[in-house]
Amino acid sequence: MSNPRRILVVEDDFSIRETIHMALESEGYEVVTAVNGRDGLDKIETEGGFSLVLLDLVMPIMGGLEFLSHLRENPKHAELPVLMVSATADEVSSQRADGFLRKPIDLETLLKIVPIYAREV
Repeated sequence: MSNPRRILVVEDDFSIRETIHMALESEGYEVVTAVNGRDGLDKIETEGGFSLVLLDLVMPIMGGLEFLSHLRENPKHAELPVLMVSATADEVSSQRADGFLRKPIDLETLLKIVPIYAREV
């Protein structure tokens, strides 16, 4: 079982990644960060035990939709909850994300929504 307080943040923008990291840590979450989708998939495979992924949509090397496609194709991780994070509205439901947060991220909203999705898988 995963720790419902362990979250992977996949975000290429350093300041956004660190702001989310600090906000979640201040609430007692264990946070691991990745700089792109490829890095995020590697961390899921090597570290595992995540209960939620906060996933940026637009990133270099591997973007959010490609990451999500690979994640959902792997039976071992297909049920891992994912919140897509983007400045642009997208057809998130059709991409099999569990939810959507619009950038710029309101930290109060983030801290309210994370416990809803962060769960044991």
